[in-house]
Amino acid sequence: LKAMRFTPAKRDTCLYIRKVQVNGRTETVIVGVFVDDLVIAGTSLLEAVERFKNELRTRMDIKDKGQLTQCLGMAVEQDKQNGTVKIHQPLFVEDLLVRTEMLHSKAVGTAANPSVILSKSDCPVTEEDKAKMAQPPYSEYRSIVGSLLYLALCTRPDIAFAVNQLSRVVANPGIAHFRELRHLLRYLNGTRDFGISYFRKPRPQQNARKSSMVVEFRNITGTPPEH
Repeated sequence: LKAMRFTPAKRDTCLYIRKVQVNGRTETVIVGVFVDDLVIAGTSLLEAVERFKNELRTRMDIKDKGQLTQCLGMAVEQDKQNGTVKIHQPLFVEDLLVRTEMLHSKAVGTAANPSVILSKSDCPVTEEDKAKMAQPPYSEYRSIVGSLLYLALCTRPDIAFAVNQLSRVVANPGIAHFRELRHLLRYLNGTRDFGISYFRKPRPQQNARKSSMVVEFRNITGTPPEH
């Protein structure tokens, strides 16, 4: 990619960017790399992306799988007409619920129980309690939290706080921690299709038609609204 005039992004070296001229316009091609898989995106003109793929074909054999629908366990839904892209992991969540036998559990409305405050004092102290936590299903705690960390990182920021609290005691979880872990799984059971949606940037409004939200914010902060 570097030989094709792509530059790695400063914050993510698996992301490569190239600007090209197409019909007198500057277009950007972005390529995400994972082992031998590429995800290709362009700013507006499909021609810039097709030009890159044709260049790549002259250097190696490639298999074009068309519009992106799956990536690293994430489902990708694109609505070009409305300018939206949604990434979510319903199958990953379902597999996790099946593995933990929580597929038919009763859903709850929060990722964490607001009436429960977990701490290390809930960790087992006696050898008897530790031996109990070493047996199924409690022994799966670390593995389940690992799956939840991946889910939170990819598409579910709504569970990030709850997962963070549970991950603090993976070396020595107690019954209370396992109970809250199951609470989180019940939340996921009712929100399997949740994810992250990206929207096309709205066109800038004229200065005389600034949003009421901006004007209201300026009034609250004591700054006169612009006219």
